[in-house]
Amino acid sequence: AVLDLNLSDSQGVDTFTRLSSKAPHVPIIVLTGTVDEKLAMQAIHLGAQDYLVKKEINSELLLRAIRYAIERSRRLARSEDAGPKEGTVLLVEDSRTDARLITKMLAAAPGKGLVVESVNTLSAGLGRLSAGGVDIVLLDLNLPDSHGLDTVRSTTAHAPDMPIVVMTSSDDETLAAKAVGEGAQDYLVKGQVDSARLLRAMRYAIERKRARQAIVASEARFHSMIRDNADGIVVVDRAGLVRYLNPAARSLFGPEAERMLGQPFELPITAGEATEVEIAGLGGTVAVAAMRVAEMDWEGEAAHIVSLRDVTARTRAEEELAKHRYHLEELVEQRTAELAAANTELESFSYSVSHDLRAPLRGLVGFSQALLEDYADKLDEQGKHYLSRISAAGQRMATLIDDLLTLSHVTRSQMRRETVDLSTAAKEVAASLQEGQPERKVEFVIADGLAVAGDKPLLEAALENLLANAWKFTGAHPTATIEFGVTDVENERVYFVRDDGAGFD
Repeated sequence: AVLDLNLSDSQGVDTFTRLSSKAPHVPIIVLTGTVDEKLAMQAIHLGAQDYLVKKEINSELLLRAIRYAIERSRRLARSEDAGPKEGTVLLVEDSRTDARLITKMLAAAPGKGLVVESVNTLSAGLGRLSAGGVDIVLLDLNLPDSHGLDTVRSTTAHAPDMPIVVMTSSDDETLAAKAVGEGAQDYLVKGQVDSARLLRAMRYAIERKRARQAIVASEARFHSMIRDNADGIVVVDRAGLVRYLNPAARSLFGPEAERMLGQPFELPITAGEATEVEIAGLGGTVAVAAMRVAEMDWEGEAAHIVSLRDVTARTRAEEELAKHRYHLEELVEQRTAELAAANTELESFSYSVSHDLRAPLRGLVGFSQALLEDYADKLDEQGKHYLSRISAAGQRMATLIDDLLTLSHVTRSQMRRETVDLSTAAKEVAASLQEGQPERKVEFVIADGLAVAGDKPLLEAALENLLANAWKFTGAHPTATIEFGVTDVENERVYFVRDDGAGFD
C-alpha cells in the first residue's frame, strides 16, 4: 500500500496505525510532504517499510521503493520471532541508566541468545567493531567524543556493512531522521521504547541492511558484467547523454570515447530494436557494429543500455563473398553464352555436313546398284561382291547421316518435361523391330507400368537406340531375349536394357 498520512478522515500516525491494524502483513510505503519527514519516520517505527517525499517522487523511484518494500516484507515474514534469535549487540551509550535499561530489555527477551556489549565512547565502539563479531549497533548520537551526525558518519565509514539503530532523546527526532539518511537503518526515541519495539527495530535494521547489501552486490555484479563484456556497452540517460562506456566500447570508438562522456549520443537509439551502424575510427577507417538497445536502471535512474558488437570482419567477408558471387555469376553467364554459341556452330556444322554428304552418297549407292543390275553379266563373282559391299557401306553411311540429322534436330528443339510411359514406348519399338525382321525369334521381356518425367522425344529416341542395338547384337542367336526393366542402385531407380547377345560388361 502507498499511504498519504494526512487524509480527510484521518491525520498523522493514526492513519498508518489504522491501516496496518486491518492489514498487518501488507507492506506500506508512506507518502509525505517535506515538512512531514519527522512524522514519516514515526510511521516507520510502527512498521512502515519506507517513505517518499511527494515533490521528489518519479515513476522509477516509486517502482523501486515498492519492489524493495515487498522484498523486505517477505524477508520479515519468513522470520518466526519478533527479533534476532542470537548474536552480539554493541551498545554505544554514555548514559549508564539508559545502558542498563536497554540491556535489561534485551536480556528479558524470551528464548533469545543475545549478548550485549556496552561502551560509552565512539572510539571504544569503533575499536570493538574492528575486532569483529558484532551483529548490530545501538548508537547514541551524542557521546563524549562525538556529536550529532558525525557519530553516524564515523560509524558507517568504519563499518559500512553494519546495521545501525540510532538511540536519541525526544528532542533530537529531526536529527535522528537525518541520521537515517546518512546510513542508519532505524532510530528509537529513549523513554518511548519497550522490549518488543526494540527487538522489532533491530530485526528491521538487520533485514534492511541485508536487503541493501543484496542490492549493492547485485548492482556490483551487473556493473562487472557491463565492464567485462566483450561487446561495447554505452549507457545513455533519458536526456540522451552518455553516462558510461565500458573498455570494449572505448576500444571501438577510439580517442573519441573520452570526449563522448557527458555529450549527446550521436547514434539514433530505440529500445527493443536491433540494427547495424557504422562507427568512424582512426585514419578514416570505419567499423561496422550490430547495435541493440534495452531499457533498465543505471545507478537508480532509468537509462538506455546500448550494446555494440563489432561485426566489421563478418561484414567485410560478406561483401567479399557477394563480389565473388557476382563475379562467378558473370563467368557462368559468359561460359553459358560461349557454350550456346559453340552448340549453335556445332549444330550448323552437323546439319551442313550431313546435308552436303547426302548428294554424293546417293550417287555412290545409286551407281553401285546400277552396275549390279545393268552389268551383272559382265562382272565375275568377286566384282559383284565388291559392288555389294560398296552399296551396303553407302547405305550404312546414309543411316549415320540420317541419325546425325535427327540428333541435330533434337538438340535444337526445346526440352519439355512431361510424364512418359516407357513401357508403352518400349513395346512399340519392339513391335517395329519384329515387323522389320519377322523371321527372327526374339523374346521381349518388358516390365509394365514404367513411367517417368522427362522429354518424350529424347527418351523415346534413347530407348529406340538401346533396343535397336540389343536387336542388332543378338542377330547370331537362334533365339534371343531382350529385357527392359528397372532396378535400385544406391537408393536410386535405374532403368536398363539387357540382352544375351555379343557385347561387353
